[in-house]
Amino acid sequence: MLFFYRKGKNATQAANKICAVYGEDVIAEKTVRKWFARFKVGDFNLKDQERPGRPFTTDEDQIKTLIENNPRYTTRK
Repeated sequence: MLFFYRKGKNATQAANKICAVYGEDVIAEKTVRKWFARFKVGDFNLKDQERPGRPFTTDEDQIKTLIENNPRYTTRK
């Protein structure tokens, strides 16, 4: 998105191009508009902002062990 913002594209154009490359519905135009609004005020931090509520945590080692020990489990990359 930052690439398209710096190229002078608008949110609709950016969303359309991203979806054309990565697949339909991979990102909503509304999401791109939110990011473009952040860029417009000078916020180029590409990490998501903190959200209220309990933080999401994952024990990646535990998940990896589960997958390795059970061939019926699958993952997507």
